[in-house]
Amino acid sequence: LGARVGLAHDAVGFGFTDRPGATGGQREDLVPYSLAGSAAIGCRLVENELEKASSTIDESSGEGEDAKQQPGKRNKGRSVALLGHSMGCTSTLRMALALPRDVRKFIVLVAPALVFPAPGKEVVPSSKSSGALEKLGPRGGIRSLMGRMAAAIRRVLLDLPFGYFLRRLVGKANFWLDSLRLVWGNPQGVTGADALRFQWPAIGQGWEAGLLAFTRSRILGVDAYPGGDYALVQEVLSLPNTSIAIIAGSSDRIVPPSAARDVAERFSTQIRFVQLEGRGHDPFEEDEDEFVRVVEAFLEEEDGQDLD
Repeated sequence: LGARVGLAHDAVGFGFTDRPGATGGQREDLVPYSLAGSAAIGCRLVENELEKASSTIDESSGEGEDAKQQPGKRNKGRSVALLGHSMGCTSTLRMALALPRDVRKFIVLVAPALVFPAPGKEVVPSSKSSGALEKLGPRGGIRSLMGRMAAAIRRVLLDLPFGYFLRRLVGKANFWLDSLRLVWGNPQGVTGADALRFQWPAIGQGWEAGLLAFTRSRILGVDAYPGGDYALVQEVLSLPNTSIAIIAGSSDRIVPPSAARDVAERFSTQIRFVQLEGRGHDPFEEDEDEFVRVVEAFLEEEDGQDLD
């Protein structure tokens, strides 16, 4: 894609990421596992790279002190492509809101698992939420004690049996191979190497605890965006210098292409929609070259400038 640098991060609790303690019974313990927490981590990674790029340009042009006095000038001409997949699309959209407004943003949502209200239903106006990773704070008194007691009961009655069930399920022979065949548009295209990429992170110690913490954060709506996903998309579309494309596989069994198309059609011509024939929920893995061509076409048609 002609980018200067590429960044990819797993959501907390997935892959080889850390599993922060989330067994104390406090809602705040689940913030890092929330989609907003994942967005905060992604933003920090991107902002660090933007800062490096700006510093390099400042040194070569001799405008270091001048740029420091004008923060907006440091990001002038900077552009990023933000790609999100399935539930991660919510994190990607929240990253777009959190990044500097003067940075050019190209957003690609792949099989977006966004929840929209029924057509015609009133949407609660959105408002800015506080930073996800700044919400961690101590709670004391009776509430804290009750939270710890509830957490202890939950660990015995839910976490231990569900954790055991997950370990047994994922430990079965061909689990990942069969799962990927369900997800891909062409089940026969899945190889043992494809399955191994997913299986390898699942053998890390405590992976099931991370998955359970992520699930609780979703059920409890931890740090959910005010107004929901619809309001979130509206807010992102109101940003300057921002373009959105949705890519869906015609054979997606997880997020039907009709649902992805509905997201685009709700906003008329503001969102570009591309359907890849015969592809499933992971089109970027089923045919990398085809996926890259689609993204390249989107970038060229929208702007044509090089990415950072």
